[in-house]
Amino acid sequence: LELVSYKVDLIANSLLLFVSDLSRNVQIFGAIALLAFGAINILLVFGLWHRKLWAFPAASIILLALILYQTYKFYLSQAIPIVAFIVFDIVILILVLNEYRYHIIQHHNNPV
Repeated sequence: LELVSYKVDLIANSLLLFVSDLSRNVQIFGAIALLAFGAINILLVFGLWHRKLWAFPAASIILLALILYQTYKFYLSQAIPIVAFIVFDIVILILVLNEYRYHIIQHHNNPV
């Protein structure tokens, strides 16, 4: 395992310690969930990059769900760094919604 070679990496060592305590089924579920989340993100980035109108509301819903989850985690932990992620995701959400509004206006003014 590559992470084991970095003895001074606090994050990697903490991750290894956390994962080693989980059952095999939980590890598999977590891996599948992360792969699915990654696949969804790739699909959304592709859709946004190619200005597909379906991608803007989908990305907005995913971002909103992430913001709500991060807010819940902040409520539980009171960890200040989470606030930076929340603010960043809110800015990204505003940008996505603004771009969606722009493309909707363009689509209505120039129907194909």
